[in-house]
Amino acid sequence: MADDSMVPRTRRGLLAGALGGLVAWAASAVGRTVPVRADNDNPVVLGQTNTETKATRILNSGTGDVSSAFEAWDAGETYGGGFAAGGSGVSGENQNPGGLGVWARSQGDGTGVLGWSQLVGTEFGIAIPMRTGVYGRAIQDSTSVGVLGESNAGLGVRGQATTGTGVRAIATTGTAVYATTANAKSGTALRTIGRVRFDNSVGLATVLAGKSSVVVTPGIDLTSTSAVVATLQANPTGSITVQGVTVSTTTNTFTIHLTTAAASNLKIAWHVFG
Repeated sequence: MADDSMVPRTRRGLLAGALGGLVAWAASAVGRTVPVRADNDNPVVLGQTNTETKATRILNSGTGDVSSAFEAWDAGETYGGGFAAGGSGVSGENQNPGGLGVWARSQGDGTGVLGWSQLVGTEFGIAIPMRTGVYGRAIQDSTSVGVLGESNAGLGVRGQATTGTGVRAIATTGTAVYATTANAKSGTALRTIGRVRFDNSVGLATVLAGKSSVVVTPGIDLTSTSAVVATLQANPTGSITVQGVTVSTTTNTFTIHLTTAAASNLKIAWHVFG
């Protein structure tokens, strides 16, 4: 007849053996990479790359809630981001008037939004310039804003370039750069440090010896409100000076007249305003 005292010992042995096997399995799993779940129907797995072939959308359908649909935080020195081999790495859209498609904030001396591009792309059938870091486009009406920079005391928008162009504005028919100040009497709409260059609206004309006038074609459209300032770039003998300027809006030219014929070639600097 079997000894009943052997049963409890056998059960304890089985439990101990099972526990030991579990511990050994856990120890062997340490440092072992968990296979990436690549199926579209699987949940997002933290701490590893998630591969999919369809878009993953997160919707916050709550009403009266100001929270975001998705937030990503990085407490370290690196940054999180969205990357795409084609299409958009990060796309933000807001269909509520007054809302924001993408909102970025940086505390301290960090960067709220960093844009970097190495390729040429298209958006809404429009070719985006080569190497565009940040591209903003307003398509609703004339009051829409493509890129808005706002600051209470610092810089609203800053463009910096080592050898190229810090900020470049291009307009097809409108105004490329429009600067205004809330106080037209004491405010400053435009301030520059360094040389200022004007193409087409500024230049030098030469009145040939024996002539008392010169016709200038600036290369821009002239209107009835165009004002031309002309100054001699020499110190000629006698009383010769600039007598006046006549503007032709038909030929888009203007003529600089001297008080008398020039004894030698005279250079005249001109500037068109308006």
